[in-house]
Amino acid sequence: MSYVKNENENYFTYNLYDSSITSRIVMDLSGQIKQLTWAEKPQTWPLLWSEPKTQCEVSGFCGAFGLCDQRRLPFCRCLNGFQPQSPNDWKRGDYSGGCRRKTYLQCGDAVRFLQDSQQYGIINQQLNDTFKTAEDCKQSCLDDCSCNAYAFNSSCLLWKTDVFALQPFGDDEVNYSIYLRVAASEITSGKNFEIYGGLIN
Repeated sequence: MSYVKNENENYFTYNLYDSSITSRIVMDLSGQIKQLTWAEKPQTWPLLWSEPKTQCEVSGFCGAFGLCDQRRLPFCRCLNGFQPQSPNDWKRGDYSGGCRRKTYLQCGDAVRFLQDSQQYGIINQQLNDTFKTAEDCKQSCLDDCSCNAYAFNSSCLLWKTDVFALQPFGDDEVNYSIYLRVAASEITSGKNFEIYGGLIN
């Protein structure tokens, strides 16, 4: 293998020790780089190698407000209170467009916080050490129209932009519960989620 980088170009090449082997490297809509080797008898291209190793390790694979879980099929689902941005793309296995709110929000609308039913790793959050309790953290997000979600785990985590969630971790790893800002009309009695009410002023 060799890699060339200069002021004009960057490229990678590789040569096989055995010239009778037919191999190719591709990057498809999965976001993974894959090496496939031709198998003559079954007439197929079995996967030899991929990076990242699993689908859910691909950054932003499920898009904004989507969650990837390697243990389930399909891998992607929308966070609570959200739905696929493009259902047709999702049916084709392209989740990159992510999810959108089921009910559009404007500043001044009645809102509540809906806890997602699964704990997972978090990304692109804004850390705020000013707020020392979960209630203060929640109120801070409630008072800010640009805040989409919050989480509290000894520190206040706020999302002022789209939420990109990481895949759920194992039981021995640190997980977080996230509370998503949704329209009050999205919360119906009988839902088994912890919720908080509020009105944006």
